Amino acid sequence: MDESKLQELAARVEISENIGRFAQSADSRDWEGLASLFTEVVYLDYSSLTGQEPDRKGARDLVEEWAAVLGNLDATQHFIGPPTVTIDGDEATAVAYFQAQHRLHNVTGGEKWTLGGRYDFAFELRGEDWKISGLTMTAMWGEGNQNIMALAASRRRPS
Repeated sequence: MDESKLQELAARVEISENIGRFAQSADSRDWEGLASLFTEVVYLDYSSLTGQEPDRKGARDLVEEWAAVLGNLDATQHFIGPPTVTIDGDEATAVAYFQAQHRLHNVTGGEKWTLGGRYDFAFELRGEDWKISGLTMTAMWGEGNQNIMALAASRRRPS
């Protein structure tokens, strides 16, 4: 196998592992680890779920926003299927289907919300590391009490 093919395979493995780390970091509340997976500024499109226009955000600001919601849930578990990765020089895309479970105990309307859909990731090679530079989440279905996300955002955890 020639060197360029080995480099492409190594890039595919790193990108796939970073997608896995994306889910694991969120679910384990490893906010520093999660932030380290992104470029400094990230394109973010959750419009299929929120109705808000896509935006560019600083990686730290994005992770702080997620931590303020996900960190106040009692549990989350993100399952992300094997990605299909396409590499073009120092840029790459990856498509993966997901199912995300969210739990918040003792709330009216049900304590679980599950969302299924598709992630479209954009990656950039920064030095020797592949970083997430863009993320589009396309919601395909949901089940349960979506309101737990707003309840979690307003919840205060004891220090």
